[in-house]
Formats: sequence, structure tokens, C-alpha cells
Amino acid sequence: GLYNYYDSKEELLMDLMKRALEAWSAASRPALEGEGTFRERLGRHLQCAVDFTYQQPHQVAICRVASTQIGGELGRRVKVFLEGYSEEHLKEMKRFFAGAAEVGEVATEPGPRALALAWRSFLDGLLMSLAFRSPEPSRLHVHLEPVWEVMWRGLAGPAAEESR
Repeated sequence: GLYNYYDSKEELLMDLMKRALEAWSAASRPALEGEGTFRERLGRHLQCAVDFTYQQPHQVAICRVASTQIGGELGRRVKVFLEGYSEEHLKEMKRFFAGAAEVGEVATEPGPRALALAWRSFLDGLLMSLAFRSPEPSRLHVHLEPVWEVMWRGLAGPAAEESR
């Protein structure tokens, strides 16, 4: 029945990844664009990422498995697709960090791109860790707050102490 909608399993995979990334964008964008300080919005973004991973593990798994386990021509298509999405997401996060740096909420050095890359790396590692563990949200929440505090201090630099 699926082949009534898709010409191949490769096309199906690409559509599933597109839908997963659209679902993530739809879930995470309100956290960043909402009211509050930069720290509050970034904290909501982190919580959103954790919640999304627990509530939509199949969405996360599709992209993780496709990006790490598929080789050949399809693997190259997957990587090109994900790199395009990743670059757009990085541009959005760079603008987000640049705005926060302009008003003194985060460090101006090493710059918005480096801060956005650090944030993305942090989220990627966290989500990868969550995706390959049995879901025990209560255990994670015990550790999430202190981890978030360390990450925030690194991103904000001297501004972190001023915001306390």
C-alpha cells in the first residue's frame, strides 16, 4: 500500500526524515520565540528537546539511524539532506545568539556561530544519549538542571554571573 504514495523505500525514508525535522521545528520554535529572557527561552528549548525525544522517540530515531547506519548513494542523499537542514538550523541559532549578545545576555566572544555550534553539539549529544537509553525521564530530570547550569555558564560567560 505504501507504494501507492511513494515510488521507492528511499523516497519513503526521505519523507519520514523531512516529517521528523518538521515536527522538531514545530515543537521547538515556540520555545525560542516566546516571551522571557534569553536564558529562559534557551532553557525551554532544552526542555522541549528532552520532551520531544521522550514523546517522539521514533522521530529522533529515524534521523539518527538514517544518518549513521545507511551507506552508499542513499547514505550520501541522507547526509546532504541533513546537512542542509542542519545549516539552516545553525543560521537560526546564530541569529538567536547574536541577538542575545547584542543585549549582553551572552558572551560576545567566541561569537554567535561558535555559541550556536556549542549549543547544537550539546543538544546532539544529549539527544543521542536519550535516544539509546530506556526512557526514565525522572532520572534525567535529576541531572538536567545542574547540566543546564554548567552549559548556561559556558554560553553566557561573564553575563551568567551578572544574571544571577
